[in-house]
Amino acid sequence: MGGRYAPPFCHDCVERPIERPVEDEKQRRHYSGKKKDHTLKNYLVTNQRCRIDFLSPTVEGTVSDKVLADRCRLSFPLDSGLLQDAGFQGYYPDNALEEVEILQPYRKKRGKGRTPFEKAFNRIISSSRVFVEHVIGSVKRWRCVHEICRLRRKGIQDLVMDLCCGLHNLKSRLHPWSPVPEPGAPV
Repeated sequence: MGGRYAPPFCHDCVERPIERPVEDEKQRRHYSGKKKDHTLKNYLVTNQRCRIDFLSPTVEGTVSDKVLADRCRLSFPLDSGLLQDAGFQGYYPDNALEEVEILQPYRKKRGKGRTPFEKAFNRIISSSRVFVEHVIGSVKRWRCVHEICRLRRKGIQDLVMDLCCGLHNLKSRLHPWSPVPEPGAPV
């Protein structure tokens, strides 16, 4: 194989902006310190073919990525792999201890830098994780997800995200993603 390892699954969270709520309590619940805006958040799991396998219900923007993943209580198939970013530090799926290989980047230790090995490992992880970022970018091509959605009826925000993820999966089924072969690799 061409030098890049891509486990079958990768997960991440998607934040979507909303109008600034009027009530103080709602403002506190929806304020995302990461985006410096009022947001809604969804957790999604993708496979290496860039299809969305799981989408969580919509929650407030203050919920951290790891807490949202813990709430979903997912388990993965035997001997599968899971790529995650530093936002999921300490996250393990229900069956992770025996069956799932989890790869995540090394964090910088307080007051110290990363070793050359840790830097190289983080580069490999980020180049392997790029497909989940492509999936999120593909879902956010629709303006109703990327920009502030002013539909206020209860449940409509979930429906909008479900539809956009379904459209992404349809597009990826009609035009399957395949990695570009590296020079000199057998076709």
